[in-house]
Amino acid sequence: MKVFTCRSICFIGLPIFLLIVLTVISTYFYRIYLLNREKDLRKLIESLKQFPIEDKIEKKQFHSKDLPNKLKESIEEYLSIDHENYLIINCETGLGNRLQSIVSAFVFALVSKRRLLIHWSSNKLSGCHFNELFVSPISMSSILLKTYTQQYLIDHSEHLLFHGPFDELLCQQDLVSFKKNSQFLFVSTDEYFLSVILKNPSYSQNLFVNIDEDLLFKNLINYLFEPKKELKDQIKYYELKYGHCHKGIHMRKQGLKPIQINGEQHFLSLFFFL
Repeated sequence: MKVFTCRSICFIGLPIFLLIVLTVISTYFYRIYLLNREKDLRKLIESLKQFPIEDKIEKKQFHSKDLPNKLKESIEEYLSIDHENYLIINCETGLGNRLQSIVSAFVFALVSKRRLLIHWSSNKLSGCHFNELFVSPISMSSILLKTYTQQYLIDHSEHLLFHGPFDELLCQQDLVSFKKNSQFLFVSTDEYFLSVILKNPSYSQNLFVNIDEDLLFKNLINYLFEPKKELKDQIKYYELKYGHCHKGIHMRKQGLKPIQINGEQHFLSLFFFL
């Protein structure tokens, strides 16, 4: 009887002990993760000081070719409102990755009703500042320091590191309520995630119903990134000097592997196309 009792205690007690140990270890590493995320956020907000606090934007109306009227009107309405909450997109890789991430973030900001800001730091992959290349209707992130203190930004911000499969965006029923307690949502990614937002069931059957993704991408690229006159002049100079050639940027716009579900393409896993 005693042996049976001891065995029973061991049989029950060992799993409980292991569960406690795993809980303590998980809590420890999760705490480290949260501390690192807070550290990254503070570093991002601190880096706002590196850029001039000026709002160099080109106020222009959104013109589209062949987009559904409902989507066009939604974009126009979004651009006409001065939103109180912000989405700050941060990408630190090459030019093509930055542009595809910003286009994706624009649609994310649209459906979440946040004002989009661009955080653009120079590095060895992309040495030019955004305003050296483009005339844009989107403000730079440093404009936040015009209104808010650094401590206020830290206290009211959240930082997300986005690397597929973007479950949060695909499964969230209402992206307006997504992280709504954070006035400033910093998103760091170098990926194209527009497909995921378009496939979110809450929006795919109304706002984005029958949408041509390539057409939307093209319209947004033309709206968000107009080359500066100096850049156009330089391109024209080299064109006259060396002859005409097609110019472009290498971009992996299709950054997620499509998986067929009920006749539709859902983008759930990573797969890069060259």
